Formats: sequence, structure tokens, C-alpha cells
Amino acid sequence: MTSIWHIQEISGDAGVAGVVLECSQRGKGFPKGSDSQQKDGFSFFEVRKQGDSFVGEYITSRISADPILIAVTQSQYDNWKKQGIVIIARPCVFVWGPERFV
Repeated sequence: MTSIWHIQEISGDAGVAGVVLECSQRGKGFPKGSDSQQKDGFSFFEVRKQGDSFVGEYITSRISADPILIAVTQSQYDNWKKQGIVIIARPCVFVWGPERFV
């Protein structure tokens, strides 16, 4: 049976994430693991003011010890660094299990 991963949010403080440009990360692929394996990471959200309220949109999740969002193109980097947009990182864990686990 194939082992696939899913993401579980875990308790912990959300905070402002750093954004860096690393074009070499483009096309790197998906994380790999085996059944029951867990790896810590962060989920990233773009938050911006819209009218009188704030809206958030999920960007991605990545395995990492630090809340750093990696842009793989100049366009991504420029969009995420726009004034008025804040990138928030929330702790998460990647969990591997059989396909039926999801």
C-alpha cells in the first residue's frame, strides 16, 4: 500500500514568517516518508486588509524548523513582499500513513 502524507495543525503560536527567494528550490518535489513518520513544519497564510476586515488565504505548508516561506520565482517573492500583505506561519506536522488513512 502506498504511504502518503497529510498535514495536521498543532497547538502553538502563529507568527510573522520570513520570505526568501531560492529559485533552486523550484520543482523539488513532494516530501517523502514512511508509515507513521512525522515531521514538523509550518503552514503559511497570506493575510491582508480588505475593507474593514482582514482576509487570509492558505499558501502552502513545508517541512522546516524555521517559519521561512521560500519563493521559487521572482514573481512569487514580489507578490509576498507587497506592502499591506503579511505572511503568517502556524506550526504543523506532516504525518505519513496508508492511502486510506487520509
